[in-house]
Amino acid sequence: TMVSINSQKEKSPFKKFFYVAIFTAIFVISSTIIYYLIGQGDWTLFECFYMTVISVTTVGYGEIMNFSQHPLGRVFSMIVIVWGYILLVYLVSLLSELLVTGAIKKYFRYKKVKKMIEKLNNHYIVCGFGEMGFHVSKEIFETYRPLVIIDNKPNITTIVSETLSPEIPVIYGDASDENTLLEAGIQKALGMILTLPQDKDNMFVLITARSINTKIKIATKCVEEHNITKFKKAGAYKAITPSAIGGLRLASEIIRPTVTNFLDIMLRDKNKNLRIEEIELKDGMSCVNKTLKDSNFKKSINALIMAIAFENGDFVYNPSSDMILKAGYKLIVLGETKDIANFKNLI
Repeated sequence: TMVSINSQKEKSPFKKFFYVAIFTAIFVISSTIIYYLIGQGDWTLFECFYMTVISVTTVGYGEIMNFSQHPLGRVFSMIVIVWGYILLVYLVSLLSELLVTGAIKKYFRYKKVKKMIEKLNNHYIVCGFGEMGFHVSKEIFETYRPLVIIDNKPNITTIVSETLSPEIPVIYGDASDENTLLEAGIQKALGMILTLPQDKDNMFVLITARSINTKIKIATKCVEEHNITKFKKAGAYKAITPSAIGGLRLASEIIRPTVTNFLDIMLRDKNKNLRIEEIELKDGMSCVNKTLKDSNFKKSINALIMAIAFENGDFVYNPSSDMILKAGYKLIVLGETKDIANFKNLI
């Protein structure tokens, strides 16, 4: 089954049922005690409890206690029958509602996904699962990175399950709501991608997210190119205009078709699943302060180191084997996603 959180409705489906059940139990216990007091010791507590139960459930059994000596007992029995029956019917109707609407199943699914998200660290949050959101989520998922999707479509659970994977945690809610972002684990997330249809919606989510986590990297879709500056001032790491990217792609199809074809195969070939990835070097890694030659990556991984990026943003393409690796450098690597994932674990 698809795993999801409904941030609007699934938090406490048993609340009303629980309160009515408690009130019903109190009513039964109180009625038992009142029967016992009316009987003045002539009836045992069990007989009083039994009388209360058959009165509340209206099963039609006869009186098991002699009310001729305690006529007040019949008057009280009428009260127990009427109000007890009302409480019981209401309790059963609430239980039926939980079963028919699937609220019980959804609640346990909510608890399961909440625990899954709590365990995530350095994951990615995608806000909006439209056409662009699907492609963003697919790329993150296929490169073996943890992912949480937020969308306000009522059937978002089914959509993600059928088009991508039933293994991805999904939150049905408003991405601009602080509580929704907290449920998605924004405080521990590594990055966010905003793909909502309108710039104003993405801007509002950006401001909300930035107020919770000041360090998270946020990339956003930008419909109107003149809003790019506004997004960056609001704290976006990158603002991408789909029309501009599409224009560059169309030009590349004519200017450099072989390169474009190679990139297409790299992204779409499910057999090879090639990607260009970046791997940041940190203190404590075995390759730090060693040369590329001494690190002997060629024997341990099936991937090509295309370039090395420095902390100031400069690059060295096709680095020499004598180059010393330092903490803070980023290796630009070409290879299959599984090999790159293994490479990250090795270093």
